[in-house]
Amino acid sequence: MIALADLATHLLRGLGCGVFVWAVLKTAEAAPAGVAATVIALPIAIAAGVFAMAAHQSPEFVAEAGLRGAQALPALLVFVITAARLFPRLGAAALIAVAMAAWLVTVVIVTAGPAWPLGLSAAVLAASLLLSGFVLPFDLALAAPSKLAGPARRIWPVALQAAVIVVVIGLFARTLGPRWSAVLTSIPVAMITVTLGLKSRGNPGWAATYQSARLAGPTLFVYLATVALAAPHWGGLMAATAGLLPSAAAAIAATSLRHRLFPRTPA
Repeated sequence: MIALADLATHLLRGLGCGVFVWAVLKTAEAAPAGVAATVIALPIAIAAGVFAMAAHQSPEFVAEAGLRGAQALPALLVFVITAARLFPRLGAAALIAVAMAAWLVTVVIVTAGPAWPLGLSAAVLAASLLLSGFVLPFDLALAAPSKLAGPARRIWPVALQAAVIVVVIGLFARTLGPRWSAVLTSIPVAMITVTLGLKSRGNPGWAATYQSARLAGPTLFVYLATVALAAPHWGGLMAATAGLLPSAAAAIAATSLRHRLFPRTPA
């Protein structure tokens, strides 16, 4: 039985987190394209879940959740590739249903059994990115998506996801365990909303949107790997905070490299 005081505390924390995330993304919306792309690439929703775990669970729990989160990243890639390949062929509801089914099957398979070492998770993610090129060939020089498909459409779902994750993880992380807590934080809510928006508007920039989404995997891995490595030594909260710096550096590096190699693509 959850005490009303505890429920109220978690709801307030979730609300505060959602407002904070919304404010950060709203500020980025008015920033230059490169800055906005970097902010959007940051692991904001995942970090919200990690902070919620760290506030109530042991460093060992947080470290294993970081390992599990890194282990689950290929599922996000499967969602993106599935949605991209079927985008011209399916309606919005069918597209989301098929992509989420592919995500769920993948995340259940790759997170089954014990947590993987970070080296194995990195190798599987790298192999998945390379193999994805056969299904959705890499074309970083694609024209940038229009403003309707840009950061503004991702603000509220990411903020809502962060708020819900903080509440659910705060209340049920011990029951869920590190594996399912990590899976919960990795649900691609933002990509679902972006996909629905692209379908409803018939936006011609959908291909570039999915190309960019696929490249977010390494940034997310850097954050989760840092958390997994740092939590046993520094504690959960410090690890959750420390992971933001290297993941921001990875996002900046990826955005800058893409811009230098392909100046036609602002992000």
